[in-house]
Amino acid sequence: MPLAFIHARIGLAGSLFLLLAGLYALYLYVRQSGVDGNLRGMLVIGEVLFIIMAVLGTIMALEGAHVARWVHYLYGVLMVILIPSAFAITQGRDGRREVLVYAVLALFMAAM
Repeated sequence: MPLAFIHARIGLAGSLFLLLAGLYALYLYVRQSGVDGNLRGMLVIGEVLFIIMAVLGTIMALEGAHVARWVHYLYGVLMVILIPSAFAITQGRDGRREVLVYAVLALFMAAM
């Protein structure tokens, strides 16, 4: 199975997973809840998927694969750093405002 196929499928899985995480975070926000273990776990799994995708993309680039647009590399870097950055900015707090931050972030990442 070609790396490009696996790379694309992991990207699709990550996007769908973060869509679910974003919807779940919105659900928590509407219920006036804070960040729970389920949301944290979903964000970690999403992050792991995008790290795997970045590793595969790097391997493909080192093998000489080219992308149609250079902005693809920017998206790749953003997907890997956005969730840890949000965690650092919120300083690991788990209140209602942070749920909204993670909801917007996850939905933004799913759309990218």
